[in-house]
This record gives sequence, structure tokens and C-alpha cells, in this order.
Amino acid sequence: MMPPFIQGERSTPDFCLGVTMNRNSTVIIILSAALWVASANGGTPVFTSRLGDVQMREMDLLGLSAHATDTHPLAYAWSIVSDDTNGQAFFENVTGASAELGVRWISSTAAGQLNGSKVTIRVVARHANPLDGPEEAETTATVTIQGVNHPPVAVIGGKLGTPTDRIPTGYGVCADAYQISDPDGDGPRANWDFGKRSGGRWMTPMGDLAPALFGSEGGRCCFTVIDMTAPIDQEIQLTLLDGLHAVKNTAMCYLKPADAATTNQAPKAVIQYMVGSGAQGVASATPITINTNSAITATLKGDASTDDGGNANLTHAWTSQDSITAGSVSLATPTAATTSLDIAAHTRGTLTVTLTAKDQGNLTGTATISFKFADSAGSPIARASASVAGQLVAGPVDPGTVVTLDGSASSRPDASKTNLTYQWTQTGGPSVTITNADKPVAEFTTPAQSGSPAWVKFQLIVKDGATASDRAELTFYLSHLTFYFSQVAAGPLGTSEFRTCLLLVNGTSEPVNGVEVEFFDQDGHPMDVTVNGSPWDGPPFDIAPLSSKRLVFTAQNLKLGWAKVKAQARLTGLLLYQMVGDDQVVQSQVGLYSTEAARKFATFYDADAEIAIAVANPSGQPASVRVRIIDNQTGAEVVSRLLFADETGSALPALQHRAKFLTPELLGQFPSSFSVGTLLVESDVPVTITLMETKGGVVFSTLPVRTVR
Repeated sequence: MMPPFIQGERSTPDFCLGVTMNRNSTVIIILSAALWVASANGGTPVFTSRLGDVQMREMDLLGLSAHATDTHPLAYAWSIVSDDTNGQAFFENVTGASAELGVRWISSTAAGQLNGSKVTIRVVARHANPLDGPEEAETTATVTIQGVNHPPVAVIGGKLGTPTDRIPTGYGVCADAYQISDPDGDGPRANWDFGKRSGGRWMTPMGDLAPALFGSEGGRCCFTVIDMTAPIDQEIQLTLLDGLHAVKNTAMCYLKPADAATTNQAPKAVIQYMVGSGAQGVASATPITINTNSAITATLKGDASTDDGGNANLTHAWTSQDSITAGSVSLATPTAATTSLDIAAHTRGTLTVTLTAKDQGNLTGTATISFKFADSAGSPIARASASVAGQLVAGPVDPGTVVTLDGSASSRPDASKTNLTYQWTQTGGPSVTITNADKPVAEFTTPAQSGSPAWVKFQLIVKDGATASDRAELTFYLSHLTFYFSQVAAGPLGTSEFRTCLLLVNGTSEPVNGVEVEFFDQDGHPMDVTVNGSPWDGPPFDIAPLSSKRLVFTAQNLKLGWAKVKAQARLTGLLLYQMVGDDQVVQSQVGLYSTEAARKFATFYDADAEIAIAVANPSGQPASVRVRIIDNQTGAEVVSRLLFADETGSALPALQHRAKFLTPELLGQFPSSFSVGTLLVESDVPVTITLMETKGGVVFSTLPVRTVR
């Protein structure tokens, strides 16, 4: 028999899971349709704390909150009503009654041009349950842009060793940010990480793994030098976070094995440069842009290179490789410690110069410096940005995410844009398809991280007739492999307990570290649950090689939703619905398999079977999901229906979960000749699904689902 609904202001959307016992004490899972439950009118919400007019700086984040009260649950909608910044203002980290407002500068050279601009923002509080009434309340405020948040200056200090005085195994290495500064007197947050490495390999029981970095978020970080096969040059990276700024700097740690003998070491080549009469700098991985409105000379110096035998005994050799599209560049005195580049007026393109320093033992070290030549008087300027669901990309992107590439801010130097042409091209990473690659705004869907490289890279070239801009590049780092369980549930049922057991298996010979599991309710909010007897706050955990992890998910009240698993390598996942008695002995269980987020799925369909479908939308935008059934005998389409036609916009809201029976009321009547076919589930954004075969509302098996690429 079907269990009654759990009553309240709102019943479980679309269906809820219940468990009952048949005559033979066999546990069965029952699906029953659920509806909104009408309640007394909630009245008009009242704001107890309202927005107030305030000032903020360019390139900064402003925390905002406005709370309203009512006798029923409320939902909040944040929006920008008017914007004098021409689109530089945006919201992020919107969570209910709180949000952050950011304002980008037009460019670093145009800092302060938004002074006096105003942004009017509004937050509307309305009933979360539409049946509680249409009443709503709003509060607005005007934010005035005043001043600029300038980037901090990242300086790395500490004893990190030198090429001739390396730090041996067993000793500690500490880098500090005590000498950083901020022009505005702010206190930026410091994050540390390891960067590139050269030389030997680390020796640990698990292989070539870097030592643990302590204090990775703070003014000082340290690590202990572990065993290595040969001396190592280990880069350490400092990132300063201040408002919308993320300023990076690097320093090199010079390390050696404890018993390393003193041998001749290769020299360390260093390039210093000076453009025209400008300040002297040290070459980095970022190309140096030179304006070629007129002829100019760049001086290159290699006398800062070092060697354990002394740099006076070094010889120097300079070589260059260019991609010049207009003008010319010549390299003088290629065998001296100091050389120069003579750059003709209106030169465009790129040039990479390599310095090779050789010691008396014929060991060599190399360094490179890259230049980008731009004739700003005539070339268009390519400007590229990226967003997901209207929010700027600020970190790794999950597989299956639709990313918008935006080059609409590109222009000529006089800011005009008419008759410009655009071309987006992928330049690195796993191959993807770019939609509207010849338009200012394009899209692509991120692939799963399947090895190296764990990123995808794009470039935008803008042309004014035959004159091309310099390329604008965007790089997106891919998050760990992600998979989902479209249906999770736990809670008491009668005198027994209904719980979910999540099994994760690492079938590889390498550890899988930093595994993350998140539980969400049907409205996309983090679910308050207990896992393995303790409140769950989502801490990352590791799974050893050829090992597994079991998470037993329980709750005080019946809870329904979905789960997300992120890992750095592929895991096998199985979810078990279990019924346990007072003695905590498992009486029965039904298994559901994980799926990846995708836009299209396929499975077998029998017209005489009773099928239920659960859908979770992990993306940041609503999902329009369509169910299609193809007759296997004729190849004809016999059904095409929107699955969530009863939702706002006929789409499943972002991060939410629903489940439905595939009934004749939903699908319509089949032709009399139809018996079996293929069930296709298609979505305009990546979703994850589970299909279950039932009898009389009782789930007795799950259907195999194939992701269609």
C-alpha cells in the first residue's frame, strides 16, 4: 500500500520515498506523488534590517545583507536596478539574505574612471511557497563608487637556500610574506602553494610526492625537506587576495639530499631587461608588452646569472625565435653578457629570446624572456572574459559546465566596434566544441578531467579588416572528476530506520586524496545529515590504493535530495537504500548507481513497465529536460514531452531535485503497435538522472543508463 504524505507547509516535490514491510517482512521502497500543501496566507513580509546607501571602491567586494520576517519561509531575489558602471558591477556569493557586490575597473590604466558612478541594488523578499500568497517586500540602496582598491605588492622572504648553499634533507624551509605591502593599507590574505620543480624526484613510500606544506593560508608557510634522488629546485608560490585582486609572486627553494657530495652544478641563467629608459626588471613567465608607436630599444643583461664556480667564468649565448606580423626586430651581439633588441616602429607580433649560460665544465643553464609588440595606434584591442550562469569564472570549473566566452568588450583604440570580426580558437587541453566561434560571445562545455593537462585554453583574435589584434587568452582549470547520485534519502519510518549507505571504491594502484562528498536537499540547500554517527560538514578524505570508503547517511527526520562526489581520479560508486531494525541489523536494501552530469541519456523502455525518474540539476542555471521515446521496430518517435512543464519556465531550477512517474498522463497514449523502444532524456544544461522500474509504486530494480556524448 502507498504510505501517507508527511504533512507540513510543503510536501516533498514530485515524489517522496517511503518504506513499508510486506507479509514476508521484505523491505520495499514506495514512490508516491506529492504536491504543494496549501497553508494559511502568510501576509506581507517585513524587513527588519534594510539596505542602506554606501560607498565602495573599484576592484573591491562589498558585503550586503537584508533580513525580512514572516510567519512562513521566505526566498530572496537580488538584482541590479541601475548601473552607471557600464556592466562593471556584479553580484557573487549570493546566499539568501546575503550577497557580495563587486565592481571591476575598466582597466588598470583607467583606474578611477568610475569615481562617482552609482549602482542601485534591490533585494525582494517573497514567500518560498507560492501557495502562501503573492505578497512581497523590497528594499533598495544606492552604492556610490569612490576610490580604487589597488593591488598589493607580493614579496617573498625567508631562508630558501641558494644554488651554491642548498638546504639538505631533514631541515626545515620557511617562506614568509612579512615584507608585503598594500598602497591602500589593506590587509590582503596570503595563500601559499608549490609551483614548478626541476632536478631530482621526491622519494616517499607513495612515489614522487612533494612534502606537506604547513601554514598554506597565512603570513608564513613551512615544509620539511624530505628524501630526494638528486638536488631539487622547488618553486614556491605566494598569492595575495585583496578584493578582486589576486597578485602572485614566486621564489625558488634550493634543496639537496643529506648525503649529496659537492659536485659541479649547472649555472643558473637569469635575464634582466630594460625597455627604452624604463626601470630594470627580471624576466618572468608573463610576456612583456612593448608599444611600438615609434622605434624603441630593449636592453637584455645576463650578468646576474650565477654558478657555483663563480659567474665571472660563465660564457653567454643569446638566440631568438619570433612570430612577427609587421615591422622588424634585430638582436645585437649574441655572445656578450649584455645585448639589445632594436625594434622598428609599428612592429607587431611576438618574440622569445633565450639566454644560455655555460660554465667551465660545459654545464649549461637557460632562461627565456618573451615580448609582445603592439602598435596601439592602429590595431584593434581584444578583450576576453568568461562566466558561468552570469558569474565570472573565478576557479576550477566542474565537468559538463557551460562556459560563456565574452569578447564583446573588444574595440578599436578609439572605442568603436562596428564591422569588427571575431575568432575564438582552442589552443590547449582536451578538445571541446566552441559554439558561435566567429561571434563576440561564444560557448563551450567543459570536459571531464582525464589526466594531463587539467585545463583548457582559448584565444580570441579580433580583426579590423585585415589588421588583427594581439590575442587575448583565457585558461580554465578543470575540477576533479565529479559524479552524482540523483536520489538519496534517510530518516525514521515507523519503528524502523531508513538510511542510505554510500560505497566508494578506489580500484587503482595510487591513492585518491581529497575526495569530497556533498549532500543537497530538493531545493539545492546543503542537507543537515549525520554520516557514520557524526554531523557531516563535508571534510575531504583520502582513499588508499585498492581500498574503499563507506559513508552511512542517517537523519532525524525523513530527508530527500541528491549527492555530489568530487575526486582527483575515477572512483566506482554505489548507493544502497537500507532498512534497519531496532537492533541495527540491515533487513533489506536496494542499490542505485552513480551517473555523470550530461545533456543526454539513453535506456531501454517497455510500454508495459512502470517507470520512475529522478533528476538532479547540479548546474548554475535552470534545466529544460525533455523525455523522448523511439520505437525500436520503426525508428519513429512516439513521445516527446517536457518533463517539468509544471515548473516556472518549464525548467528544473538550478541545484534542485525532482522525481516523477512516467505515467500516461505525462507521456500521453502510445500507438497500439508500440511495445518496446529506447527512452532518451535530453537537457539543455548538464543534469544527472536515475531511472527505476516499479510495480504498484514499489521500486524493485534500477535501469541501466547510458550517457550519450
